[in-house]
Amino acid sequence: MTFQIRRCLQRQGSTVRVPGEPVFGWLAWKRRLATGAVILLALWIGYVAIWGADGVLAYNRKRGDYRALQKRIEELRQENERLVRDNRALRTNPAAIEREAREQLHYTRPGEVVLIQPEAQPQTQPASATAQNTR
Repeated sequence: MTFQIRRCLQRQGSTVRVPGEPVFGWLAWKRRLATGAVILLALWIGYVAIWGADGVLAYNRKRGDYRALQKRIEELRQENERLVRDNRALRTNPAAIEREAREQLHYTRPGEVVLIQPEAQPQTQPASATAQNTR
């Protein structure tokens, strides 16, 4: 129904109802209230989806943790393989046993002289002049 026809009928005293338009004012308020509630619900769901405990930000953080743990697992796997090789060599290879005995226990063969370098000690800074002269 066009605006002019509706206006004309209202002048004559008839009430005109357009389909889909609420008859009473309180129905319009209910519709507005329901629309507002749906908007608030959508905003809340969006907030939880991004910043919630299982949201996008938490997912990205967990994915980074997963990558770091995978890298750590690979490093430990390589170290484990190296230790297994060393263990096997120490059980079966006399040269490996002798090498470890020389390095860790400082064993020598008769007539050998072992030179051990002292470990470098960190240099300490002298105390300030005022601290040295106070009595």
